[in-house]
Amino acid sequence: MDEKNKTTALLMPTVALRGLVAFPGMNMHFDVGREKSVAALKAAMSGNRKVFLIAQHSMIDENPGIKQLFKIGVIASVKQVLRLPGENMRILVEGQYRAELLDIVQSEPYLFGRMQKLEELPYNYSLPRVEALLRQAHAEGVKKA
Repeated sequence: MDEKNKTTALLMPTVALRGLVAFPGMNMHFDVGREKSVAALKAAMSGNRKVFLIAQHSMIDENPGIKQLFKIGVIASVKQVLRLPGENMRILVEGQYRAELLDIVQSEPYLFGRMQKLEELPYNYSLPRVEALLRQAHAEGVKKA
């Protein structure tokens, strides 16, 4: 393996998202109430404020394992935490970059994942299909505005 293809695995607290997907560059806020997710956020806040956000396949699964999680998620910076009644929290995060989940190395008291940063592919906006999709999206936006 040459030096260019070597990648370093990242290890960090992981939060499984129900009905949400985070993207790089996106700011989003959501409520966290599951014990494992609250514990993962507390661990992130006591460290470098980074957390791996990954969507789960089924919204009704209370305790997802690696098979119930999608493979691609986002490393995010926790910008703000607001404590709600009980153990619930409302957090504001900013997506940094995409990563692929390689393994869950710890599942108690919270998910702790091992992931690998994915390199962003440059977009080629000159492709005819991309241009057509951009025109269509713009036209749909104008109709609804």
